[in-house]
Amino acid sequence: MIPTVDSRMRAFVTFDGGAERPVRYEDLHRRAARCATTEATPVGVATMLLTARETFALALYHYELFVVASAWSLLAVEAALRDKYSATDRTTLKRLIDRAHEEGLFDEAWVDRLQAGRQLRNDLMHQKASSAFSPAMAISIIEASHDAIGVLYSATSGAV
Repeated sequence: MIPTVDSRMRAFVTFDGGAERPVRYEDLHRRAARCATTEATPVGVATMLLTARETFALALYHYELFVVASAWSLLAVEAALRDKYSATDRTTLKRLIDRAHEEGLFDEAWVDRLQAGRQLRNDLMHQKASSAFSPAMAISIIEASHDAIGVLYSATSGAV
C-alpha cells in the first residue's frame, strides 16, 4: 500500500515561487536535514538523530510521528550524555544534566531547556493516551536536541 498524506497535514502550507502549496515530504525532509551533527558525534547517537530527522519527514503520512521524532531526539540527548560520562543505567538523566552544567558545558538557560526536555521525555514515555505535536513543535525539539549534542561533542566546548 502506498502511503497517503495524513489529512491533518492539509492545514500546513508552504510558499513556492510566491504561490501557496501543500507541504510535501521533501519540504519536511529538507527542513529536518538542516539539523546538523558533528563528526565527533558517536555513530549510535548520530544514528538516533538521523532516525529523528527521517521520522519527522515521514510524519507527513502519519501525524503522530511528529511526537515519535521528538521523543527519539530527546532519547538521543540522554544517550549522548550517557556516552559522554560513561554513565550506568542507574545514573539519572537529571544527574547527567547537572554534571554537564557543573563542568561548564551548559549555562543556566540551557539547563532549563534540558530539564524541560527531560520532563517531556518522561511524560511521553509514561502517558496513557496518544499525543500530537505540530511540525513546528517537533522541529524545535529536534533542533534543540541536535544543538545540545553538538555542544557535548564540540572540540571547543564551553558553556552555551
